[in-house]
This record gives sequence, structure tokens and C-alpha cells, in this order.
Amino acid sequence: MALALLIIVCAAVILLGAAALPLGLRGLRGTLPRNRYAGVRTPAALRDEQTFRIANRVAAPPILAGGAVAVIAGGCAVALGGAATSWLIVGIGTVGAVALILAGGALGARAAAAVPAESGCSVCAAPSGGAEARAAPDSTGGGCAAAGLCSSGGNCAAAMLGQQEPSSRSPE
Repeated sequence: MALALLIIVCAAVILLGAAALPLGLRGLRGTLPRNRYAGVRTPAALRDEQTFRIANRVAAPPILAGGAVAVIAGGCAVALGGAATSWLIVGIGTVGAVALILAGGALGARAAAAVPAESGCSVCAAPSGGAEARAAPDSTGGGCAAAGLCSSGGNCAAAMLGQQEPSSRSPE
């Protein structure tokens, strides 16, 4: 009876690892589609496709390691048979795998939160706002974001005030 229970538990642990491996691999490759079921699913990670991809690339190595630990621990425990050592291996392996997978999710969530949100304001992305914002829409940093004029709602105070130089306006 104990051997049958050990085999069932080991099979569950191996399935956990087998499910984590392709998830981690797709996250590492950047091919995991944005969805509400698999991968890092925090509000920050689901904000846009690029943030979801970054979060899952950061989370992928620990998830892959957790999947490998689960498969190895489950396989070793089955190979040892019904000994108490088998239960110890499968227990430690399961705890380690879950800890690694959760750590990967936490790292991915932190990476997603660190990605700046798109403000939708070309002035915020410009080096110093105004005409330069229209000339260099692909530039990053500076502009009213550096002057502290962008609101938390993504609205740009300089754009609302007629796209004047941020240095000529004081923060509101």
C-alpha cells in the first residue's frame, strides 16, 4: 500500500515538473502567448506584450530549474522503492521545486513592475520636449518625465499646456 501511494505521489511530482519545463522553455524563448492561465500574470506583466515577454524571460530559469528538480526527485524516489529515503527525497524535491517556481514568478513580477509604462505622450519621451519631441519620437528619457511634469495617470502636463518647454513651467 505504501509503495502504491509513493508511486502516485511521485507521478504527481513528475507531472508538475513536466508541466513547468515547457512553460519555462517557452518563457525563455519569448514564445509564451500573453494569457490569463500560464506564465507571470500580475497586472504589471499583463500590461502589454513586451512586458509579459520580459517578465516570463526573467522567470524562466528558476521555473526550468524547478521543473528539472521535480522530475529528478520524482524519478529518484520511484527508483528507490518504498524506503523512507524515497519519501524524504520526494518531499525535499517537491518543496525545492515549488520554491524555485514561486521564486521565478516573484522575479518575473518584479521585472514587470520595473518596466516603465507607456505614457502615450511624445513630449515625455523627448530629450527636452516641444519641437524636439516631434523630431525624435523614438528617444527615451528626459522631457517632462525628467522635469517631473508627467502625471501618474500617463497625462503629460507639458502636452496639456501646449507642449512648451518643461524648463519654462514649474511642476504642478
